[in-house]
Amino acid sequence: MKKTLLTVASAVAISGMMTAQTPYALPNAGFETWSSGKATSWSGYGDVGVLYGLPYSTAATYFQDATNKNSGSFSIRLQNQNGMVGDLPGMAWLGTAGTSTANIGVYGIPFSQNINSFGGFFRYAITAPGSVDTAVIFCQTTKWTGSSTDLIDDASFILTTNTTGFQNITQTATNVNPGVPDTLWIIALSSYWPGYDSNTVASAGFTSNLNMDDLTLTTVTGISAPVLDFVDTRVAPNPASDVVRFTTSAKNIGGYFRLYDALGKEVLKMQVMNALDNRFSVESLPAGVYFYQVSNSAGEVNAYGKLVVTE
Repeated sequence: MKKTLLTVASAVAISGMMTAQTPYALPNAGFETWSSGKATSWSGYGDVGVLYGLPYSTAATYFQDATNKNSGSFSIRLQNQNGMVGDLPGMAWLGTAGTSTANIGVYGIPFSQNINSFGGFFRYAITAPGSVDTAVIFCQTTKWTGSSTDLIDDASFILTTNTTGFQNITQTATNVNPGVPDTLWIIALSSYWPGYDSNTVASAGFTSNLNMDDLTLTTVTGISAPVLDFVDTRVAPNPASDVVRFTTSAKNIGGYFRLYDALGKEVLKMQVMNALDNRFSVESLPAGVYFYQVSNSAGEVNAYGKLVVTE
């Protein structure tokens, strides 16, 4: 077990206390710039596939879309892929995922500001059976300490509704831990239907498409009142190799803690029985980067984060 405990989320509420915000120019926010079929400044499974010697098209799960866009000539479309490498959900992230197989789990771009909000125009066309599907867009800032990270700001959200056109969605950020971040990462996942059967669903054409266009980000330039500290969700140790313990808000008792791998597949689900002592084992999970979410008894997701599993 790793001896150093890392707090992934010790939430700090600053809602309503921000006095100013400044627009930040996200790289290729309108997805107008592409090269060899790839969105400039963005990456996806096709890029990771190349690291393993596969053709880009074999593992690509995001595509240039000239038909469905909010403005300009293109948007980015995320859809699952059924092929040589198996069934992959649609996924794209800002920046690179490292330059070798040793660091493909490192996402994002250098960033040194606290964020106020994240948004853009989104279209989610669900074709899963019963129109049940989920897309998640993570927008978070982190601060690196050695090989571990602290979550600083979070402006993530979930899409579960089938839409025909683009909707303008803006999510106000929550300041999770105090401090100035050094990394911004935006990761979009689409098409991990809860009843997903890798042998039948993708091949049957159940491909839910998430389009993104004209992304926006604002940063915090002032806070007019002291912050209010409160404990929300903490996961430790992180990185972890065996038993992980998490604490959460009492409002989540009766809800669920879910853990997803980098492909968006749910690998663990456990009910939150209390606020202060919930435990699970990751010994059977392959080493890598995982994403968790915590919901309350009504199914409302109110905590996100990243968990690194080591050998």
